[in-house]
Amino acid sequence: MSDNSDLSRLNNYFNDKNVRLIFLFDGLEDTFIEASTNTRHQIALRALINIPQRLNEIRNLNFGLIILLRRDFLRYSIKQNVGQFESLYKAYDLSWDLDSFRKLVYWICSQAKTIAAQEIEIDQLSQEDITRKLDRLWGKKLGQVNSKEAYTCGWIHAALSDFKGRLQARDIIRLLCYAADFTVQNAKDVQFDKWSSDRLLPPQAIRRSIKPCSEDKVKEIAEEYPAFKTWWEEQIPGYTKEQKQIPFTLDILNLEPTLIQTLEDLGVIYEDQDAKQDISRYYIPEIFREGLGFELNKGARPRVLVLKRKALGS
Repeated sequence: MSDNSDLSRLNNYFNDKNVRLIFLFDGLEDTFIEASTNTRHQIALRALINIPQRLNEIRNLNFGLIILLRRDFLRYSIKQNVGQFESLYKAYDLSWDLDSFRKLVYWICSQAKTIAAQEIEIDQLSQEDITRKLDRLWGKKLGQVNSKEAYTCGWIHAALSDFKGRLQARDIIRLLCYAADFTVQNAKDVQFDKWSSDRLLPPQAIRRSIKPCSEDKVKEIAEEYPAFKTWWEEQIPGYTKEQKQIPFTLDILNLEPTLIQTLEDLGVIYEDQDAKQDISRYYIPEIFREGLGFELNKGARPRVLVLKRKALGS
């Protein structure tokens, strides 16, 4: 459509019927599965996501659109000025920061009727209050309160986040499920009796949960991103143990430029731009590392923590 005549007629129709509607588009990734290579799919997506801007030109609007779309599909459909488009809708970016992460866990506890969590008070509690209440779920620290272990809430948030600071709700839920299962099925191994006086999920159960969470994460990403799936299924099995060490250089893994860009966009690999070496070194966050079968070189873990804090802004 070259102008807004059709949209105006539709708006007039709703106005005559005294109707106001919101159209919600979700699951577009399942409809336009070939968007990375199919021009027709790209054009269709581009036409759809440009409608909200065209609606701004219509006065007394009676309908609107909410379009939920993965970032990579957005970039498939918009080849130029994608950064400008993302900035335009940055306020609506669906992401989980530390605050929303804590609220989600507390809400889950309220639904599970545990740790005396109350859904009605979620928005009334401060971040510190929710963190304190969650201590009853997983403890203040991944060890005794007076130990040098990490604070549990921050550790889990960092472990489930990529190097872009992104976190998915399903990873949070998965970790809670695995940790609870380890606690119930292996109570002796995770020393539940030792920790049960001040928490429901022992530190060992939480730490053990990262690996299955990572394995599930990798499988899901492989289903959603063909380029990642090819790398995971065809290239990674051929890597030697020495190649699967972190940090690594790109020449060691023989990665194509397009694949490098995809992995960086997904938060799977991260370039340490502050490294003093002349050769760029890359890291993989925990949420992907375990599932991909990579190991940290001796001394690499402190650098990973530094990079993660930088990504998370803390």
